[in-house]
Amino acid sequence: MLLMSPGHERLAAAVLDLLLESPHPVGGKALLAGIALGGERVSQAVLARVLLDLDTRGLTVKVGNLGRALTERGRKAARRERTRQEMSVWSNRTLVAVGRSTLLELRQSMVARRAIEREIARLAAEHASSSDIAELSRILKAQADNLEEGGKGGEEAVGLHRALAQACGNRFLATAAEIVRTSSDAMEDLMFQLGATVGTSYEHHAALVEAIAARDAGAAERAMAVHIDELIRDIDAWLGKLGQVQRAENRGA
Repeated sequence: MLLMSPGHERLAAAVLDLLLESPHPVGGKALLAGIALGGERVSQAVLARVLLDLDTRGLTVKVGNLGRALTERGRKAARRERTRQEMSVWSNRTLVAVGRSTLLELRQSMVARRAIEREIARLAAEHASSSDIAELSRILKAQADNLEEGGKGGEEAVGLHRALAQACGNRFLATAAEIVRTSSDAMEDLMFQLGATVGTSYEHHAALVEAIAARDAGAAERAMAVHIDELIRDIDAWLGKLGQVQRAENRGA
């Protein structure tokens, strides 16, 4: 696979988006024209390198002399990238609307969840029944399927944490986790709307379920800590981004 600079990755995303719009293969000249309409001019040589990389990655295929078309994998990648771009614009507006105090409150809830859910994960590895583990595995697969279809897997993520609490065998911890989660349900949904580590969230969940299935309490507790810490870092990043957006708006005022 070719190593591509951020500029080339941006062009690759533009090519995928143009191909997604067309029901037919698109030639190089038409792609160059479409990229130019987007405000960027590139040479045929640069476009050729980008197309070669996309072909190598299995995202595009050359159709005779007609040009390039998306593979099924490329179509999914193009849809994901389009969603990401739309979310980037939306998230800036949303961050301003939400405000700093709400994000700080969300961070506090995550710190509380880290303490509670680490213990839940450890106990689940020790006490989960075979049916509990089967349910966790089912939810994990549902999240993977949702992500593959271009979704965010947010509903499945919440469901997995709830199933995990029920599997730990301690109703007081399960209740505590539910109270904290319920108090921040709207904010937690916002996290997934803003794109909170969607990919790594699934990876963390997979490591967590694997540790529980193996009855490895230490690994389960560590996996949960890594997961919640990543979400806290997301919030910290949004707090920083919110400051940048507000400063930019002030300069433009």
